[in-house]
Amino acid sequence: MGAEAPEIRVLGPQDAADYRALRLFALECEPEAFSADLEEARGHGLDWFRNRLDLPPPSATFGAFFGGTLVGAASLIVETSRKMSHRGLVAGVFVSPEARGRGVAARLLGGLVDHATDRLDVLDLAVGTYNAPARALYLRLGFTPYGLMRDALRVNGRSIDEEMMSLDLRTRARRPASD
Repeated sequence: MGAEAPEIRVLGPQDAADYRALRLFALECEPEAFSADLEEARGHGLDWFRNRLDLPPPSATFGAFFGGTLVGAASLIVETSRKMSHRGLVAGVFVSPEARGRGVAARLLGGLVDHATDRLDVLDLAVGTYNAPARALYLRLGFTPYGLMRDALRVNGRSIDEEMMSLDLRTRARRPASD
């Protein structure tokens, strides 16, 4: 990986094998960063991951690629309920260690936020209070802390607190609707 920028695009069912491999790696190397469990995820076959990448829009999982290799992912999950369809949840954000420090997470999340801006009013996320780099990135992107969930996760007997953050997309410049 040189100094080139990563390719950022929405993942589709055809990316399921690469996404599964990255997701399992993420859960193995950063278990405290995700509510999903590695052993449970290993039990999911490729069809489960295909279905996860084939959610109805505006839900989407964005991938970051260097030279055709998936090195990062971030998901936008939107409830289909009429009462909640104005909000999206940012989840599963991960960048492989060898791709970190190169702006990959910022580009992934920038693509996700741009995608959500014309479709949603609010984005929410939760981040471990111990995860200073992720928290700093979310703050730079305009997310605002609004609460703390104590003991949100328990990983190997360790209690993980999560900070809840929100981004009001109504304050961002919206692109004109296409005809």
